[in-house]
Amino acid sequence: MRALGFVTATPRSLRAAPVVGAVAAALLIGAPPALANRGDDIIRECLAKDKVTGTYSQADYAYALAHLPADVDEYSDCRAVITRAKLASAAGAPAPGAGVAGGNPLDSASPGERQAVAQAQRRRPVQIAPGQTPVAPDVPIRTASFLNTLPTPLAIALAVMAACALLSAAAPLRRLVRSRRLR
Repeated sequence: MRALGFVTATPRSLRAAPVVGAVAAALLIGAPPALANRGDDIIRECLAKDKVTGTYSQADYAYALAHLPADVDEYSDCRAVITRAKLASAAGAPAPGAGVAGGNPLDSASPGERQAVAQAQRRRPVQIAPGQTPVAPDVPIRTASFLNTLPTPLAIALAVMAACALLSAAAPLRRLVRSRRLR
């Protein structure tokens, strides 16, 4: 049925619209979590076994690297393990030394990191004479004082409370001194 060039909806097509919309929404909502779960599986596998052995797509590896939690990134070598597994998967080979004990940790290091390790290996440790204590650079030296250990807002609050206590104790003391003078 046409009215002024527009197609009008029949009651039967109106009943089917919510069902079609619900199915489309479920498909759209269900797709990203499936990808996320594969990336999360990579992270869980790395944390549990310190290696990635499953078969994953490059998108799964990219998702895992992009959504690696900060604490996992900082306190584990999962970023390097996942990167090695991603590169090996792209080359069609098993991940070289991915989480295997005895694997070279410098394989995944940048040239700057390799240079820093080489410099650290060349340096000799600083010898300290007995009785001397080492001082770390850029560490402020503070005197041992009660006030230096208190946070500034707490020290101010204590000073204000002490002043209020002195002022409240001064009024009764003043009245006592005046009453003794009058006798």
